[in-house]
Amino acid sequence: MRYEHNCSGCGISAARILLARAAADRDIQVVHPGSCGVAATSAPGIASGLAAVARLNGEDTRIVCWVADRGVYDESGDVLYIYCDTEFGGGPEGHGHSKDIVGMVSANGARYAAAVSLAHPDDAMRKMRYALDAEGFRFLHILAPCPTVWQSEPARSIELVRLAVRSGLFAVCEVFDGTQTVVNVEPESSQGALTRYFALQGRFRETGPNAGAVLEHIARSWLQLRARESC
Repeated sequence: MRYEHNCSGCGISAARILLARAAADRDIQVVHPGSCGVAATSAPGIASGLAAVARLNGEDTRIVCWVADRGVYDESGDVLYIYCDTEFGGGPEGHGHSKDIVGMVSANGARYAAAVSLAHPDDAMRKMRYALDAEGFRFLHILAPCPTVWQSEPARSIELVRLAVRSGLFAVCEVFDGTQTVVNVEPESSQGALTRYFALQGRFRETGPNAGAVLEHIARSWLQLRARESC
């Protein structure tokens, strides 16, 4: 697999490198829209079509749909859908936190769904390898800092992901067949990590998130995740 670099500190570039390493000698085809991975609405359809052709021809080709737009994926077909979440739409829900995308996708029939941390490369590549080899619709959610959108220093991108994980803001987990939930990295639930996460991003300087509301959201999210994990 060939890959190109985007801007310095781009989380999408870091994710591409990990996927290239995880793919190794596997035969894969990647549907990758232009402009930083932001998807045109045709990308999932193209990926589903390629998967259907590969299946009809008896080919072992793995089809990957690589985008940065969570609003256009199609939960069907034998496709690995990789969503690089740059939070381009204005930040994490306007309050400093994101929706449980992995949980929602799992509830809608994904055979495998996982949250991927670029700050934990071994876990990331394990998930990528599993998802490449699995059958059916698979989904990877990657928190991919964009220094331009986040107004952060390029050298801080991986640190930002690590802080999001440490604080509990980004839950690193995986769900098998919509039923078996596994937490891969335990959070520290660190308020200090959360404070630094926001402080390193210029996009929050004028209209910073309500720290109390974010902490409450994190606590509720983890209660729901622990309930699914124990099932």
